[in-house]
Amino acid sequence: MNNLLKLTADGNILIDNEFFLYEEFNKLPKNKIQSIAKYIYLTCNPSSNIYKWEESQKIEEALNQTKLVLDDTINKAVEKYKTLLTTPALVAINTANKSLHTMTKSIAKIDEMLQGMMEGEVTFDSIKIIQDNVKTNIDIINKLPNLVKTLQELEEKYKSELDDDKKAVGSQRKGFIK
Repeated sequence: MNNLLKLTADGNILIDNEFFLYEEFNKLPKNKIQSIAKYIYLTCNPSSNIYKWEESQKIEEALNQTKLVLDDTINKAVEKYKTLLTTPALVAINTANKSLHTMTKSIAKIDEMLQGMMEGEVTFDSIKIIQDNVKTNIDIINKLPNLVKTLQELEEKYKSELDDDKKAVGSQRKGFIK
């Protein structure tokens, strides 16, 4: 599948004709199609600047930019768009991004606990938890550069899949492994 939604230089969303071949997109109110397309692009398209944000932050930002109120019709269109974009590469990218967010929260929590330990507010049991988790988190931190590099490679692979207009026989498209 080629990219159904593209950001133009002036900040509008260019909607490919293929977009309207799907029932979920045809049910969207025509007077809001540009705002809805922008919302879908911002929250679902890996080319969006906010795509890697945590889900709740991404949705909040997209709603602020589009001034939309989500309803069942929009949610179904979002899910359809996600389904159309899904490839093994994108699944790996999304999983790695979620892992990075989780690791960041974990490291922040340990820092918070260390601050409490220095101020005498943390019990011995908490100190033991910190000791057990510090090594694990150091290992995680050491692996982050490789994870980020792999993630960037997957993103490039995914973008090349989106740009690949050549399709295999039938309704199947070329996948991550060609």
